[in-house]
Amino acid sequence: MGSLILGVYHDGDLTPVGRVGTGFSASIARDLFKTLKRLETDDPPFAAPLTADDARQARYVRPTLVAEVEFRAWTADGHLRHASFRGLREDKPASEIVHEAPQDQAAAKPQRRTITLTHPDRIYWPDDGVTKEGLADYYAEIWPSIAPYITGRPLALLRCPTGITGPHFFQKHAWKGLNRNIRQFDDPAAPLPATGDKPPRARKR
Repeated sequence: MGSLILGVYHDGDLTPVGRVGTGFSASIARDLFKTLKRLETDDPPFAAPLTADDARQARYVRPTLVAEVEFRAWTADGHLRHASFRGLREDKPASEIVHEAPQDQAAAKPQRRTITLTHPDRIYWPDDGVTKEGLADYYAEIWPSIAPYITGRPLALLRCPTGITGPHFFQKHAWKGLNRNIRQFDDPAAPLPATGDKPPRARKR
């Protein structure tokens, strides 16, 4: 189980409000999967269709469980921002779950998502249940603290397509869709290409 699709009620209709992919370990995820498996259904419980990203590989359940999540704010499109799973609630029925915001953030302007992730549900840390989306949310949250140490400095990108336990490699070349604000540099320590028996000559950069 990569993440949970969440919903709240509005005028009696269940409305999707995004996913939560962090906050549960592998063991908690297994227990949740067993619980949700017993509630599985072929019919989507939401009144409105899911987005293409949310609907991909989605498996539906009857909306009888209540999840407690911690989140930072509501986005402009009505989704939870930086949601983290805290547990299941048994003290209130699912029908009472409606849109709510922290009191100190109720008047704040919602923030709109500015990037789209491919495979947001891909699990990077299996033991902790941390997904690609969870990692992105974490970096977005701590950005003010880490920005001074990485902005304007050369960085290497280590790719782990299937998570930290799978194959990994350093990204050497640009890819389609690379943000135009990312500048590329040659590694000054990399050996220069040479052919034949003559030693390589220094080249101007």
